[in-house]
Formats: sequence, structure tokens, C-alpha cells
Amino acid sequence: MDTTASKNLIFKTTRVLLILFLAYFFRVVMVDNTILPTPIRNDAREYYSYALNMKFNNTYSRNFPKSVVDPAYTPKPDKVRPPGYSLFLYPFVKFPPDMDMVHQVQFAQVIIDTFTVLVAFGFFKLFLSYRLALFTSFLVAISPHLIAMNIYILTEPYLLLRLLCICTLRQGVCKKAVWVIFF
Repeated sequence: MDTTASKNLIFKTTRVLLILFLAYFFRVVMVDNTILPTPIRNDAREYYSYALNMKFNNTYSRNFPKSVVDPAYTPKPDKVRPPGYSLFLYPFVKFPPDMDMVHQVQFAQVIIDTFTVLVAFGFFKLFLSYRLALFTSFLVAISPHLIAMNIYILTEPYLLLRLLCICTLRQGVCKKAVWVIFF
């Protein structure tokens, strides 16, 4: 590789890394400076219950326990929600839920959402020029909706990453460019 090509690659990589840093920074600032009175509610409560019951009762159930140490508590298994997000929550689950647990989940979602910006760049690079792919990934990085969703216990960061990965890999395989789609 000649020096011009290597300098160009370093320059392109630096631009992508700056956008990733910007995405990470906005998301961390949002998570650190937002206080939610009830961060686990609605469907997040069900996913939390699934993860909690998997961890402490070896059962996939959305029944919310009053105590995980009660030997009389046997949750009834069900299949109302898919297990993906519950498995994501599994390592973080504590009973009762506390703000430390919520903050750990939020930070993991920040990492996932920042990685989503990189995958979005790779996806856009498949059918746009480098500059347009960089610009669209910049828009993903600064999107207020995508930044704000990290403060809640939501499936969206996880699902968006999965969707973009599937689309990018599919397009990359079709173009026989799975690993070179980023540059």
C-alpha cells in the first residue's frame, strides 16, 4: 500500500471514529443527566420479569415476583414476549431493581447504540458514496430520538442493531464485500 492510499485510509477511519465518538458522547451525556422516576415500566417491566425469572427461577415467565427467595413462588411459563431482550437484560438483573442496575443497562444500550452508528455507516456505504455514507451516519449519530431512547429500558437499540446487521450482511454477501463495506 502506497503512502497516499494509507493516508487516505487513516483520514477516512479518523472521520468515522470522530462520528462514533460524537454519538457516544451525546448518548452518555443524555444517560448521565436524565433522571427518570420510574425507568422500568410497561413492556420493560415484562422483559425485566422474564430476565428475573430466568435468573432466579430458571423459568421463562412474565409474572412479577414479590420475592425471589420465596420457595413457594413458582412462576407459570409463557411465551408472550420473544426472549432476545430478556437475555440481554439477564446479566444485569437484580431484585429488587435499583438505579445501579438501570444505569448498567443504560450504559450497555449506549454501547450498542454507538455500535449501531458504525453498522449504519457500513450499510449506507453499500449503496452511497463514502461522503454520503459518512453524512448519513452523522445524522444517525446526532438524531435526538436515537439519543433519547437510551435513557429508557427499551428494546429499540437492540432491535435496530440487529436489523442493520442483518441488512448490511445480506447486502455485503450479495456484493461479496462483507468485510470491506466500511472503507
